[in-house]
Amino acid sequence: MADAAKSTSGADELKEELCVATVDDFDVVVNISPDDNSGIDYLPYRYHPLVKGPGVTGFLYKIGHKVVAFQCAQLVDGGQTLLLNAGRVTPGTRGVGVFGRFTRRLFQHFMDQKLPHLKHVRMIVNNVNMDSNGHKILKSYRIIMERTVTSFELYAPEVKNQATRLPTDIPGLKQLSRDDVHALVCGDSSFLFPEGRAMLGIRAYRVMAQNTDLVFYGGNSRAFIVSGETNDVRSSSRLPIVHPCEGENKESLPEGGLPAQESDKTHSGDVLLSCGSWYPCNRGHLYHMDVYGSGSLDQWCAHLEWHLLRLVNVVSESEANFHIVSSVDATSVVEKLRGCFHLKHADFPFKKTFLVEKELS
Repeated sequence: MADAAKSTSGADELKEELCVATVDDFDVVVNISPDDNSGIDYLPYRYHPLVKGPGVTGFLYKIGHKVVAFQCAQLVDGGQTLLLNAGRVTPGTRGVGVFGRFTRRLFQHFMDQKLPHLKHVRMIVNNVNMDSNGHKILKSYRIIMERTVTSFELYAPEVKNQATRLPTDIPGLKQLSRDDVHALVCGDSSFLFPEGRAMLGIRAYRVMAQNTDLVFYGGNSRAFIVSGETNDVRSSSRLPIVHPCEGENKESLPEGGLPAQESDKTHSGDVLLSCGSWYPCNRGHLYHMDVYGSGSLDQWCAHLEWHLLRLVNVVSESEANFHIVSSVDATSVVEKLRGCFHLKHADFPFKKTFLVEKELS
């Protein structure tokens, strides 16, 4: 009997199982892996919406009743795509196939539900993860988008002291409402999103009407700003080209920055769209400014100034970190405003982000 009991106990210690996470699992999930992300991990501050929200499920992976991994999955694109993020595994179980088994069981969980429209899996991978695990990831996933991350740091009171105007006072910029964004994605927006996808902060979506409510879910921190000449945004008919600095400067961002397609007749002139979102982190706050389209250097500077002023009004007494995520290196934009707002160089290891997808099978 004793031997049988030992055998059963040994089997329990090796048993692996997939479980649905709840808000009560916060402490154990946060402690799976101490902040490996240079102090900007979003999980401790975004845990609740990662396990509760439209189409969102958080998953735990256990070995012998001990939680060793976590991952969030959300149905997006009208149910066509499973978006994965916040994945992590305990240091002691890395590199031995645990996370791969976890992910396969997660996929099986959704395939067992026989969801009629579900076809794809999507995730965002940074260059650090790609360098370490790209040989495994790219066996089944393909890269859809590659974006460059330009980073800097700031101290909110210093920026606020230098500010001479409010975000709403910057000429030529239009903040888009939920209905504006919906109208934009319902039309031909390929001049902004040639890959048909948009990476917005920690999530990525197909550019389609079914995602509009997810993008604006819960009145979250996202704000969309547009500049340029376009008839595609319903409430911002033919916005003027921005010239925020003294004198004219139509200098383009170095390396071109997503030039408009010559065959595209749905807009005229340069159109620049930026989306800002932020979250608290161990280093104060992190602000994402995702940029799409093309525009002059002054247009880029106007967008950056708008998001800077928005950020310091939210975190008025805090240090903050800022990531500009776009198709090109935006260092010249940061340099243009560095002296005005005391922006500081930030040497983060994250230089690139990749949107990868695979067929669910």
